[in-house]
Amino acid sequence: MVIVSSACRALADQLEGTEEEHEKYRHMVVQYIANNREMFEPFIEDEVPFDEYCQSMEKDGRWAGHMELQAASLVTHNNICIHRHMSPRWYIRNFDNQAAQMIHLSYHDGEHYNSVRLKEDPCDGPARPIIIKQVRNKQKLQVLVQSQDLLKTLYMEEPSKWSWLVVVARMLKKLSRFCCKLMAMLTPQSSS
Repeated sequence: MVIVSSACRALADQLEGTEEEHEKYRHMVVQYIANNREMFEPFIEDEVPFDEYCQSMEKDGRWAGHMELQAASLVTHNNICIHRHMSPRWYIRNFDNQAAQMIHLSYHDGEHYNSVRLKEDPCDGPARPIIIKQVRNKQKLQVLVQSQDLLKTLYMEEPSKWSWLVVVARMLKKLSRFCCKLMAMLTPQSSS
């Protein structure tokens, strides 16, 4: 994950490999919203006049929300996957998967977006594609659900004996083992 803490900076990192182009993407998104007023005006919060909202969003430091990410997807012709801690991924899919790249962002503290990259990505250009395999087998999905229940039980057993950090470390260790086992189950076996 690249720490940039802004949707436009994260977008620039994903598409160009540097957050320095964030102003270009901010301007593109705001212009798209301004040029498609009828699509976006009904969703502006706090009764702010549309033109005032657009002027305000041009300034660095203004936080983007769903509406701005929707515009970013449309103006860059990319789909967006948003990763959130302990939550399902959230997708903005405006284009056929074959016709568009998937931009990966993480969402933190109800206000910050960061660029998500593979651990192996050298960060020397646009983000490399991230492939997320879906669980298609109900039995494998049941194993996943059971492991989440196990983690919840582990936390609830004796939280007074462990500090919060120890609980998280143990949960992550068990989750890591589970993920390795799940990946082994999901990986097709080649017949020799």
